[in-house]
Amino acid sequence: FYDSIARIAVPLFFMTTGALLLHREHSVRSIGRRVVRITIPLLVWSAIYSQWVVGAGAGNWPLTILKSPVVYHLWYLYTLAGVYLFLPLFSGFYRTSTPSTRALVLTGWFVGACVLPHVASLTGTYWIGIEFSFMPLYAGYVVLGAVSYRDVPINARSALFAFVVWVSCSGLTAYLTCDWTHATGKPSEMFYENYAPLVVIAAVAAFITIRYVSSWSRLQAKPVRQAMSFVARMSFGVYLAHVLVIHSLQNSDMEFSFGNPWLEVPLNVLGVLCICLLFTAIVQRIPYLRAAVPG
Repeated sequence: FYDSIARIAVPLFFMTTGALLLHREHSVRSIGRRVVRITIPLLVWSAIYSQWVVGAGAGNWPLTILKSPVVYHLWYLYTLAGVYLFLPLFSGFYRTSTPSTRALVLTGWFVGACVLPHVASLTGTYWIGIEFSFMPLYAGYVVLGAVSYRDVPINARSALFAFVVWVSCSGLTAYLTCDWTHATGKPSEMFYENYAPLVVIAAVAAFITIRYVSSWSRLQAKPVRQAMSFVARMSFGVYLAHVLVIHSLQNSDMEFSFGNPWLEVPLNVLGVLCICLLFTAIVQRIPYLRAAVPG
């Protein structure tokens, strides 16, 4: 249940990137600054994880970093670096294309990068021989974010509809995951994949819902805006550190564990979040070290 709700997280990361960046023109210098900004945290945290979590020796961790992410969640930084390098292509397309052209490209992307691979994973058959996969999954999410943010008008009715779609897709993902797991006799994450059509639709619906909710007058109050701004500055550090915190809590038997996953999961999430927020807030105040958790 909780994991099905959380499936939209990675798509929203890339959609937010597209929403904030594709309407701009990008130079080699600006792209270089963005790549460097994530390269330093990647190197620092890869070294940390290779020593204290994975257990790789000090002599071979640079080579390990070049080959692949040291820890699973760092894959996002590798992919984000690729997004930054191709920003001129994405932004050029978005700024010069018409809404109908964007809709056509995104439809082809949804079929080729989401529907057909998902059907193939379920049935073992790729139903259509036409090559649709020219636009990779995460590139499509970047464009989808810009379109959802800048081209889709929202009001109370459309936001309510989006919310219903979001909840429905998340619930259906949970149901299908449970059903498929029982049918195959082993745990399955097939419906959790970032290319799963239900995940894509849920992400778009959540994006639209959050856009509308963020415009509420109560959320525009200064204390609320300050709190959201604080958490936003900490978010990258939270992402980088959370696996280390989880690993440390597990090794020290300090997790919330009392046999009720309905309570255990949110309590552990809240605990890890608070620790990561505190850690990031402290490190960001220390000269030189703050480069490892940029805000």
